[in-house]
Amino acid sequence: MTQPPRQARLVERVALCQTISEFWFEAEAPLGQRPGQYIAIVDPTDANRTLPFSVASSPRTDGRFRLCLRRGQSPFLQYLFGTSLGSELLFVGPAGRFVLPDDGDHLLLVAVGTGITPFCGMREQLGQRLARGDRVILLHGVAHVDELIDATAWHQLEQQQRGFSYRPTLSRQRLDGYATGRVTAHLPAVDGERRALLCGSEEMLTEVKAALFAQGWQEDQITTEW
Repeated sequence: MTQPPRQARLVERVALCQTISEFWFEAEAPLGQRPGQYIAIVDPTDANRTLPFSVASSPRTDGRFRLCLRRGQSPFLQYLFGTSLGSELLFVGPAGRFVLPDDGDHLLLVAVGTGITPFCGMREQLGQRLARGDRVILLHGVAHVDELIDATAWHQLEQQQRGFSYRPTLSRQRLDGYATGRVTAHLPAVDGERRALLCGSEEMLTEVKAALFAQGWQEDQITTEW
């Protein structure tokens, strides 16, 4: 059965860098998402179209949720980056199968750009997995260091949980302490009962899956967002 649209109000917008902002919305009831799922926003510039966006916050009880979006030329993005606080949007969801697997004790998370947003929504759940002894590697590729979403929170998790490794990579900038190049050049060897979750562009997904297959990964060990 198709879900009826729900209403959410824009309550906060914060620029994370020149091109990426986080948007906090408030719905009348808790979103009720599983970490990693997305919502589909009804395009206010074209009511016949919905646009999927991963939820970048953990489940909450107050109806608030976060999206992190890159500025673009589409009418919808121009509207969202320019609209006033208090503006209301319709959305459907949450939905999607991009969630942490129940099995697997060594997780490889690979994201490019804003593809890290579903992993941001999983951070509390990842902390629980790490506390029980699982191991997690997060590889995040961006062009410039200021595009690393929630880098401080990821570094804190790394300090708190010895089983977590945060590995940002920069493709267009060289800085001490950061790997350079595409994420495919930095895929680590992963042992144990391994599982991989990949989120990014179709091109990135194709490249990373090919590299993982070359390392001996099987199709059923890899999950992609779309």
